[in-house]
Amino acid sequence: GIIMLFNIFFAPVVVAAQAISNQISVALMQFVNNVRQAVNPQVIKLYADKQYKESQRLTFMSAEYIFDLLLLLGVPSIMVMPALLDLWLVDVPDYAVAFAQLIIVQDILGNFSAAFYTPMLAANKLSKNSIASVFICIIQFVLLWILFALDFGPLWARYLALLSSIMFSFV
Repeated sequence: GIIMLFNIFFAPVVVAAQAISNQISVALMQFVNNVRQAVNPQVIKLYADKQYKESQRLTFMSAEYIFDLLLLLGVPSIMVMPALLDLWLVDVPDYAVAFAQLIIVQDILGNFSAAFYTPMLAANKLSKNSIASVFICIIQFVLLWILFALDFGPLWARYLALLSSIMFSFV
């Protein structure tokens, strides 16, 4: 939906900047998800064996280690993002650096929500989370439509996504 709104309200260069930041996010999260994929079966096994405290402990430990890993990879990337994109691209689109930096922050904070997805799956308690996710996405889309119609800039898409990530991770 965000790309559709970018196409309606902004120039194609904003869509390109969003696509570039998405590629950076996918590369960062692919590495992290490989680590998480190694832990998830053990979390599910502990939960299935009714070892809830151990399952919870492993979930928290893995979330903490993956958070540290994301900080180790993400913070330096955020700091050198202008130079990194200059090296990677011939012409860096407007907003590409800011989008990429904000999406990395979102990925770092979103780690906690992703870490608790596996225990919810093991406990068969995804329905409330899924319903909340749909509603937040719809609200985010409508808010962005209104903000863009009021001439707010494209960075508001990343701000709202970051806020959404914080809500799911910490609330």
